[in-house]
Amino acid sequence: MKRIFALFTLSVVLCAGIAILCTACAPKETESSGVESSATLTPESKPEATSIPVASAEPQDTLANPDLQGIVQEIVDDGFTLTPVQVESSDGAAAAGAGGDASVDVDWTHATIETMHVYNGGHGEPQAADTAAIQPGKQVYLYGTQDSESFVADKILVLEIEDEGA
Repeated sequence: MKRIFALFTLSVVLCAGIAILCTACAPKETESSGVESSATLTPESKPEATSIPVASAEPQDTLANPDLQGIVQEIVDDGFTLTPVQVESSDGAAAAGAGGDASVDVDWTHATIETMHVYNGGHGEPQAADTAAIQPGKQVYLYGTQDSESFVADKILVLEIEDEGA
């Protein structure tokens, strides 16, 4: 009988402790905060979701893929020669190799020319420019078409690349 009484007392104390713990963990409304909560959670209701910014898998600022890109070699009368980094035809086949002795003649007669500041992880807005921005050693993105003798540029984007040491 003493064991049953001890077991009963222990279970009452344990239940009282759980009740106190549940009361302590329950959300409290305080009058001093001035915030009233009208939301009551029931088993059928869910708390409102909050939006948390998440890094996007897509790049924040992208450029259209150039039809041709490379390094300006030499300025000529109506264009320049380019050491290509990438040359693709409309069907996606490589039209010229990268570097080496390969070069492409670029016709800039009807091209829009822009410069763009490029830095680690991004780039600035393109700015209108003229042919003076195109100089030997500059990296350029070209948009246009390849004809039988040269690449005819519709748009030339001269990249102003920031030095890592600067």
